[in-house]
Amino acid sequence: MRVLVANENAEELAKLRDMLVEWGYEVVAIQEGNEAWEEINQDPGTRMAILEWGLKGRPTRDICRLIRSRKFANYIFLLILDGTRGKSALVEALQAGADDFISRPFEPEELRARLKTGKRILDLEEHLMASLEVMRVQASHDSLTGILNHGMILETLEKEISRSARQGNQLGVLFADFDFFKKINDQYGHQAGDEVLAEGSRRMKKCLRPYDSLGRYGGEEFLLVLPMVTLDGLMGVAERVRATIANQPFEVDGMKLQVTTSVGVSLGEGKTSVTEMLKAADEALYRAKKGGRNQVCR
Repeated sequence: MRVLVANENAEELAKLRDMLVEWGYEVVAIQEGNEAWEEINQDPGTRMAILEWGLKGRPTRDICRLIRSRKFANYIFLLILDGTRGKSALVEALQAGADDFISRPFEPEELRARLKTGKRILDLEEHLMASLEVMRVQASHDSLTGILNHGMILETLEKEISRSARQGNQLGVLFADFDFFKKINDQYGHQAGDEVLAEGSRRMKKCLRPYDSLGRYGGEEFLLVLPMVTLDGLMGVAERVRATIANQPFEVDGMKLQVTTSVGVSLGEGKTSVTEMLKAADEALYRAKKGGRNQVCR
């Protein structure tokens, strides 16, 4: 773990650096406040900082406040070192955002123990962030396919409609629906149907650009949102989606299932709402189904 140590006393700084290296830490040693802040702000790998209270250049108090004001940055455990001001420095440091405080003179084992406490705090913070990310994904993604769920793909479409209106770009929408999917469930079981949906979503995703979006609209129906697209480009993607499903059988429990999908196409062309875009794509999908399935219709 990387620790930044800022101390104006060169001799004490060297002793601290040597102790920390012996304990297994990676150390960045600095003597001045501005340099300390620049190093912390530019290096996302710093997770702990031991700051002398009263640094010159940029006061330690200001460094603490700047660190705590950063958004979307890794949490840094801040340990303040002081030996002259006592409780007044302690209170001011904690109010500025410090996590802990150690007074001179101190025993090396006391410092080591406080750093271990800091590491536990950082480990807990990382565990919390990982848990929050899992919850975020669960709230926005379909559990079976791993792609966006119904609510999130509609939210994405709404945002892209607004972006398209601001930037003057065309927005495309595709509805892809597996043909005769009920027969797959009835004949081979729901687990087989789930495997077809999961594999089908993976194939569809490979047809898209990095900034396109794919979501499970419901059941066996998928919604694809393509910003900044021409009609020819949109029709080309729709055909690739159809072909990637139809051209290669789905392997399920040792069986090879021939599966097809119908695709409805809707280009923005002045449509200003989610309802309008979906209605046009749904009507096109209906025409594809009525026309014999395994085809693309606009």
